[in-house]
Amino acid sequence: MSMISRSSVTGSSFGIKNIGLYPVKLQNTYKLKPDPSELFKRGSVSYVMQEVLAEFLDGEKYNHAQCRTLSQMLTDLIKTRVKDM
Repeated sequence: MSMISRSSVTGSSFGIKNIGLYPVKLQNTYKLKPDPSELFKRGSVSYVMQEVLAEFLDGEKYNHAQCRTLSQMLTDLIKTRVKDM
């Protein structure tokens, strides 16, 4: 009797593989939580945002013509600095 089922032929299997004479049952490999190094660091991101905003907006007056381009530039800059962390 072959261990190949219809679902394993299409690409999805139920965790049983036929290696030699005995089937091997595979364990689940999903994680319930992210690794501590992959957690979102809210404090450091907030610091970067405050730093960028203070650097570029200190002493600026509101100008509706520049507001759109300035906000897009600031969000791009914040995003790249956060990604570099």
